[in-house]
Amino acid sequence: MKQDHSITSILFSIFKTAAIVIVFTFLMLFLFALMVYQFHLSDSIIQIGILVIYFIANFIGGLIIGKVKKEKKFLWGILAGLTYFIILSIASFIALQGFYSSPSSALSALLCCIGGGFFGGMLA
Repeated sequence: MKQDHSITSILFSIFKTAAIVIVFTFLMLFLFALMVYQFHLSDSIIQIGILVIYFIANFIGGLIIGKVKKEKKFLWGILAGLTYFIILSIASFIALQGFYSSPSSALSALLCCIGGGFFGGMLA
């Protein structure tokens, strides 16, 4: 089976995967917010929980795009995770008039997004 490698096909696959991952992230963050409210979790637990949600969401995104593309799955997973991180950063900038509170938090988010996509793609 020959796959379509046009730019529009590639962009559509990546943005469709990113949209699915973003919806999943919103749902998971909502559930996590309820947990934070109910159990009064500390700031460090909240930060770890958010990063875990980013990783899991991008892992699912890597699985999805890996199954769609069927070759070089881990690269597609990385690209999906990077796209998600860029969208996340732009949304953060628009909402908060700034990107991240520190370079280490940005790096942690980037690694969780790319790592989740990479491992999802590898297992696709």
